[in-house]
Amino acid sequence: METWVQGISSSPPSFDDPFKNVNVAARDHIIVHLRGKIERLVTIVDREQAKVDRSRRQDRFVLSSVPTGSSEGVLSALHGSYEGPGIIRQLGQRHDNDCVDIEQIRIAPTHQELVSRIPPSLPANFYDAPHHLPADSMQRLLDIQFRLLREELTYVTSLQS
Repeated sequence: METWVQGISSSPPSFDDPFKNVNVAARDHIIVHLRGKIERLVTIVDREQAKVDRSRRQDRFVLSSVPTGSSEGVLSALHGSYEGPGIIRQLGQRHDNDCVDIEQIRIAPTHQELVSRIPPSLPANFYDAPHHLPADSMQRLLDIQFRLLREELTYVTSLQS
């Protein structure tokens, strides 16, 4: 990019380019616009590369560390008692606000939700704990944090009533 900018900005231009004969203000505007696009692309590539690098480090860590008996027991218990949210739960939805996708969950609890005797779907915040979303995804982290925060707020609300 910088070589191209220098080439079309030099006098006479060293590139045979359609922008070589554009007036200076228009050329500078085009250059600023293109630099912004390139910076965004580099940011996206860096972010995705960081994801790949993190995944590789996690894979090496998981392979190099053998879980202790206590964490194996906890994970086994979590897997044995896991009931997913919404329609992926074997017995069906707990109430009208029990959804797989957190975007469909109303923030304010519904009446059915407040009177339901079935415990809500509260995922454990462990890497290998059962969950309906991929372990290394941002969606999983957001799902866990949303459900835990919402349950805490709902529990506080029910104590006040």
